[in-house]
Amino acid sequence: MQPPKLFTPLQLGGITLANRIVVSPMCQYSADDGSMTDWHFAHLGTFACSGAGLLMVEATGVTREGRISHGCTGLYSDHNEAAMKRVLDACRRITRAPIGVQIGHAGRKGSTQRPWEGGQSLSASESPWRTVAPSAIAYDNTWHTPAELTSGEMSELRDAFAAMTKDEQFLKEADKIGLEVGLIRGEDLNRDIETTLRDKRMMDLYRMIGSAQ
Repeated sequence: MQPPKLFTPLQLGGITLANRIVVSPMCQYSADDGSMTDWHFAHLGTFACSGAGLLMVEATGVTREGRISHGCTGLYSDHNEAAMKRVLDACRRITRAPIGVQIGHAGRKGSTQRPWEGGQSLSASESPWRTVAPSAIAYDNTWHTPAELTSGEMSELRDAFAAMTKDEQFLKEADKIGLEVGLIRGEDLNRDIETTLRDKRMMDLYRMIGSAQ
């Protein structure tokens, strides 16, 4: 009898998954200035024991300002990389399944409270940061208005995404993990596509980052 298709291998480019079960990237809001902590060690370690064919790491900011909240992971410093390597090394000792990282930039949704703190934009007393987006359009009426990206800043953001795919030392240490560009409603790339007719300039960033992939 043939096994259920869910438990059959799946080829994704040059990677073969042992089955079609994928642990989705789940924001934990438990990082320290972008660096994974013991919480991530336990969280991802648990799923490494699950037998899933692919394990995805939560949305990870390509820049410090690209995080959603103070507790979101990032890959913008050597300390971030070392902290993530510690967690992934432990996962590697448990599972042979491929591990991927969802990289992204929160755009106008950045500088946000953790969900259990309200999930709203950070107040002046909560160490907010300057948010950027292709256009100076707030995510919601009660949110701060992002600064409009200049052409130069668009290029820098594109390069930040591209750097994640070219950091050979990190990819080697992390056993050539896969990278996924996150497209979440309200974040830079997805927002660009949603509002193209209203602001054609937004397609510039979409094209630039797309060319870097």
